[in-house]
Amino acid sequence: MAKIVIIGNTSHCNQLANQLDPYFDTVRTIRPADFKLYEIRKLLSNIRIIKNSDVVYGIFSAYHLSYWIVARLFSKKTINHWIGTDVYVLFKKGIKYDFVNILSKFAQKLITTNVIGSEFLKEELNKKNIDGLVIPLIAEGINLDSQAPPEEHAVLTYIPNGREEFYNLDMVINLASEFTDVNFIVVGNDGKNVQDRQLFKNISFKGYVSKQEMDEIYSKVSILIRLPIHDGFSMMVIEAMAKGKTVIYRMNQEGTIHIGEYEELRKVFKETIKSKPTVNHEAVDYVKGNLNKKTIVEQIRDVILTQIISG
Repeated sequence: MAKIVIIGNTSHCNQLANQLDPYFDTVRTIRPADFKLYEIRKLLSNIRIIKNSDVVYGIFSAYHLSYWIVARLFSKKTINHWIGTDVYVLFKKGIKYDFVNILSKFAQKLITTNVIGSEFLKEELNKKNIDGLVIPLIAEGINLDSQAPPEEHAVLTYIPNGREEFYNLDMVINLASEFTDVNFIVVGNDGKNVQDRQLFKNISFKGYVSKQEMDEIYSKVSILIRLPIHDGFSMMVIEAMAKGKTVIYRMNQEGTIHIGEYEELRKVFKETIKSKPTVNHEAVDYVKGNLNKKTIVEQIRDVILTQIISG
């Protein structure tokens, strides 16, 4: 048996710690502390925890750089889980991103092994000569029950306030303006940044909604459109796939329809709404076969055990 440290305070990290607990002596989750005077005590405590561990697992290698350094100074095995934003910044240009890239390259020298959140992220990382086993994050806190399709087509999309350009709101508005007989529901956005939003009669800007409201929205929609410039394997995509929705996605993910620019989106959408809504069985089967919690936890457990056995 061994002692495992998980760096981070995300839902995935907390759930993973709970699920791995039966397999190891101790599994500790630590929240990264900044190098600030009032956090020195927490920082020293975290260093002691790492020193007494066997394997350190974390997300966002560049941002946890100090912990990877500490872990390697104490000759600990280190596992980094790439999930999306950390991959995106590797390909961005500019002073800010150049600095992050330098940190990421240095961090890679400290990482014993990588795991990657999806096949499409793996393809991107391969361009930077980074490879690893594909293991998604735990889909926790979302409803993975399949649903019967609604009678008529309706579209759901997520576009947070202030990030309209990154999530390509213009493409959604253009599509809704052309297909006025289909209702579009935008969550995460109240529409206040959208010029002449009152003109779009078939677009509802819902702002941020509760889990119960999301369940009600899902029962009314047949299609999820997700068009960010870059993405990890989004929990929203996973939830829509599990429910059997048609997912039109900017990323190349099995069980979804991959599109690029607007004309391709328009063509795919027009073809999709020609027939009545149906269950996306390919997506449902993919989620059941690849994204259940037990499978993901066992995969990460096996990666950890491999690191321990390798010495």
